[in-house]
Amino acid sequence: MANQKLTDRVLATGVTLNDLIHIVIPTDITDDPAGSSYKATVSQMMDTISGSTIMVLDAGIGSTMRCDNNNEASGSYSTVSGGYCNTSSGNKSTVSGGYLNTSSSYYSTVGGGAANTSSCVYSTVSGGRNNTSSGIYSFIGGGSFNNNSSCGSVISGGANNLTGPTGVISTLSSYTPSAGLGLADATYGPYSQTTTSGYGVGADFTFDVSGNTITGVTITNGGFGYSNGDTIFITGTTFPGGTSSNDVTLTINNVLSSYYSTVSGGLNNTSSGDCSTIGGGRGNTSSGNGSFVGGGSFNKSTNNFSTVVGGAGNTSSSYYVTIGGGKYNTSSACYSTVSGGYRNTTLTGSTYSIIGGGRSNTSSASYSTISGGYCNTILTGSTSTTIGGGYQNTILTGSTYSTISGGICNTSIGISSSILGGSGNTVIHDCSFIVGNGIATSCPNTTYMNCLSIMDLPNESSLPLPSGSVYYCTTGCGIYYVP
Repeated sequence: MANQKLTDRVLATGVTLNDLIHIVIPTDITDDPAGSSYKATVSQMMDTISGSTIMVLDAGIGSTMRCDNNNEASGSYSTVSGGYCNTSSGNKSTVSGGYLNTSSSYYSTVGGGAANTSSCVYSTVSGGRNNTSSGIYSFIGGGSFNNNSSCGSVISGGANNLTGPTGVISTLSSYTPSAGLGLADATYGPYSQTTTSGYGVGADFTFDVSGNTITGVTITNGGFGYSNGDTIFITGTTFPGGTSSNDVTLTINNVLSSYYSTVSGGLNNTSSGDCSTIGGGRGNTSSGNGSFVGGGSFNKSTNNFSTVVGGAGNTSSSYYVTIGGGKYNTSSACYSTVSGGYRNTTLTGSTYSIIGGGRSNTSSASYSTISGGYCNTILTGSTSTTIGGGYQNTILTGSTYSTISGGICNTSIGISSSILGGSGNTVIHDCSFIVGNGIATSCPNTTYMNCLSIMDLPNESSLPLPSGSVYYCTTGCGIYYVP
C-alpha cells in the first residue's frame, strides 16, 4: 500500500479491545533517537488511561466520571467530577466531589461534602454532611442532617433543619374493590407502592378486606412528592397468597404541599408553610403560609402571615399576629401583638389588641391595650380599653372605652370610666373617675378621690370668673362655686 496520511484513512468501525494501534515511546531510542515504534491493543491503552487519566466514560449514555475512586455515573449524560464513592444515577445529574454523595434524579446536583443526597428534579446540595434535598427546585447550602423536601425551598445551613414536605397524600378518590377476591377477611399492610404514575415516594397503605372485597383503604404514611390525580399501583403478590387478580390501583384525590420556604440556619428548625421563613435559632417552627420566625428557641408561627421575631417558647397562632420576643408568650387573635415579656396572652376574640410586655397579662377584648405590669386582665366584650400597668388590675366584660392607668387590684365595670391608680378601687358606673385608694363609685358622671389638695385657687379679686369655676374667699375663709 502506498504511503498515506493518517487523516486520509477510512475511520475504523467495530473496534474491539483486542484491536491494535500504533504507538511511539519517545524515551525508547532503540530504533531511532526520536523514539521507538510498537503495537498495543486498545485494552492495554485503556488500562494505561484508567491508571493515569482523571476522567473516563461510564455506564450511562454520554456519562463521565473520575476513575479509580469507586465513583459511578450511571445516568444518561451524568457526571461525577471527583471525590470517592460518589454516584450520579439520575439523567443529566452531577456530583462534583466529596464522599458517598448521591445525585439520583433529573438535573440534580451535589457539589461536595459527605453522604449528601439530591433526589428530586432540579434539586441541589452544595455541601455539608448527610443532607437530603428531595423537593423540586429545592436547595441546601450546607450544614448537616438537613432535609429539604419542599418545592423551591432553601435551607442555607445549620443542622437537622427541615422544610416541607411537599406532595403528602391526604385523600384518595378511588381504589380497586375487586382486588380483595380470594383474600381472607382481615386488615392487610401497611404496603408501599410498586409503581406510580408520578414522582412520589414513601406512601404506605393498609387494606380492609371483607367478603372478597376491599372495603376500605387507610393512608398510614402520606409520603411526599405526589400530585393530585397520580395513580399508585400495588401488585397483588404483595398480599399473602395474592396473585395478579389482587392488583390494586389507587388514585390520589388531594395532597398537602408547601412551597418556597426558607431556613437560613440554626438547629432542628422546621419551615413547612408556603413562603414561610426561619432565620435561625433552635427548634423553631414556621408552619403558616407566609409565616416568619426570626430566631430564638422553640418558637412557633403556626398561622398565615404570623410572626415571632425571637425569644423562647412563643406561639403566634392566628392570622397576621406578631410576637416580638420574650418567653412563653401567646398571640392567638387576628392582628394582635405581644411585644415581649413573659407568659402574656392575647386570646381569640381580642383582634387588634396589644400587650407591650410585663408578665402573665391577658387580653380577651378587641382593640384593647395592656402596656405592661403583672397579672392584669381585660375580659371579653371590653372593646377599646387600656391597662397601663400595675398588678392584678381587671377590666370586666362590657366596660368598653375604660382605662386603668396602674396601681394594684383595681377593677373597672363602667363604660368610658377611668382609674388613675391606687389600690382596691372599683368603678361601677359609666363615665366615672377614681383618684385614690379603696374607693367604689356610687353614681355616674362623677369623679371620686380620698383627699383633695388644691394649689393656687383664684380669690375674689379675680371675679368675675366663668361659670363652673371655684375660688377661695379670703374674707369668708371658704371655697365658692360660680354657677
